[in-house]
Amino acid sequence: MKFDVVIGNPPYNNDIYLDFVTLGDKLSRQLTCMITPAKWQAKNGGNNEQFRIDLMPRMKEVRY
Repeated sequence: MKFDVVIGNPPYNNDIYLDFVTLGDKLSRQLTCMITPAKWQAKNGGNNEQFRIDLMPRMKEVRY
């Protein structure tokens, strides 16, 4: 099942929000909007690095 728009506020514990954002992106046809902590932008290694590699090229806008 696909949706035109996916909006979410995932849980922030243990970097699980990265999985929620990735799933939201897979379920969305056009737009995904998520509220996330900024640490994925600066924290190195592991899931954060893979998240940046996979999703950053497709991001249109990051707001603070």
